[in-house]
Amino acid sequence: DKLASIGMFAQGISQNITGPLDTIRTEEKNIRLLAAREAPERKHKINELTDILGSGIGRIDRIIGDLGKVSTSNPDATTDIRQAAIQAFESIKTLAGPQPPITIDNLGFPVLVCGNATRIERIFINLMTNACHALENVPDAGINVRFNASSDGITATVEDNGHGISPENLVKVKEPFFTTKDPGKGTGLGLFLCQSLMHDIGGKLEIRSIEGKGTAVTLHFQIGRAHV
Repeated sequence: DKLASIGMFAQGISQNITGPLDTIRTEEKNIRLLAAREAPERKHKINELTDILGSGIGRIDRIIGDLGKVSTSNPDATTDIRQAAIQAFESIKTLAGPQPPITIDNLGFPVLVCGNATRIERIFINLMTNACHALENVPDAGINVRFNASSDGITATVEDNGHGISPENLVKVKEPFFTTKDPGKGTGLGLFLCQSLMHDIGGKLEIRSIEGKGTAVTLHFQIGRAHV
């Protein structure tokens, strides 16, 4: 019921904010064009202000986009779990700045799990992005994606040796809009979205973290059946 309510809420936000946001985006571009005619010192100041405005627009876009992804997926969809992780890795290569090495287990054969490929890729993208941020200024930084199969299902663990999460923050990280990142760097919806999408496909998400040593997020998937 909560997820359904969030989905309706997100749809309402998108419909009512997209129009005004497009207007703001257009005016931001117009201000930049006008600034080009100003004296260098004044032009620099105006561009600084429009950069702040652009950052705010981008943040609103990401919040609306993340909330919009919390919706019901096809219950019959199946995904190759390792391929989804690889696609996510390819996607985060566009992140700014140097990235730590990411190692993905080679299962040697396709392993299907329940869930839509796009949504599962989004989960891995969010977890890998969080791990990259947690590894800033960490020597010998690295991220490992491990898989394990059992009669109960398939697990995928995204583990880093980064800064870790304090006990008081660990109980809050799945809450919507909670973030410890600097302003403009995160929406606080990443882990909330991951948990919501996992719930939607009948799975679950667990987080273990030790401050100063790293974090491991384990995803529990149901085994998918190949369609004949």
